[in-house]
Amino acid sequence: MADITRMGFLRHLRADASSHVLLYRGARLRRSGRGLAFWFSPFAVSVAEVPVDDREVALAVHGRSADFQDVVVQGSVTFRVVNPELTAARVDFSIDQRRGTSVKPDPEVERALEAPTRERIQEEADEATFRRRAQAVDKERAIQENEMQNQIELAKREQQLIDQRGQNARREATEKAEAARIESEAQAGRTRLATEAQAAGIRAVDGARTALEKERLDAYRTMPANVIAGLAAQELAGKLQRIDHLNITPELLGPLFANLLEAGTKRLGGPDPAPRKVTP
Repeated sequence: MADITRMGFLRHLRADASSHVLLYRGARLRRSGRGLAFWFSPFAVSVAEVPVDDREVALAVHGRSADFQDVVVQGSVTFRVVNPELTAARVDFSIDQRRGTSVKPDPEVERALEAPTRERIQEEADEATFRRRAQAVDKERAIQENEMQNQIELAKREQQLIDQRGQNARREATEKAEAARIESEAQAGRTRLATEAQAAGIRAVDGARTALEKERLDAYRTMPANVIAGLAAQELAGKLQRIDHLNITPELLGPLFANLLEAGTKRLGGPDPAPRKVTP
């Protein structure tokens, strides 16, 4: 850095080799160079000092990633001025002509002075990280609560579905039981009707048989005894398949032959024959 010494109304400037000094009088450049030393009047000139050594500046870049996360990048930039005159024309590097000497700490002191700023930047970065983590935790909790709410809702719907299925099953069983009861009653009715019809048929058949048997008995009452005996013998002969022993007595054949003779006489139109005794 340039040192300015005061002597009355004049000033003496001495610059380091790492500083490029520019002396302007009005708008014109009068002196330009590194490590200059000269006298000047502070009332007529202006002096600019441009550092031309390598400089390092710490920085922190804030950005957002593709997935919308805050990103903080810390770094440093090392630069060196190549064209001091152009740089002085665009950036104000004027120095105080009364003192001239700027206060610049040693690199260690400078880093110590920069430490609070670095710490503050780091705290901001940590705070952003913690905030991002807290947001992630809140989102995760919200997602879990949403999933739990969905599970509760699904459980309620499943319970409703089970209840509805039970009601449907009970209704179906009731309807089946009612249909079975109606079918049983109908079957019982059909069976009763069939039984009544069968009973009526049996009664009708029995009545017809009874009437026929009555008519038959009435016919037998008007028939002569010999005819009845002949019919009985005929019916008996039709039912017998084998005769092992036959016993005929005079009491059985006498009236039979007499009846046969009487029947034959009546058929021929002759007088009734006199009774005869038949001996076997």
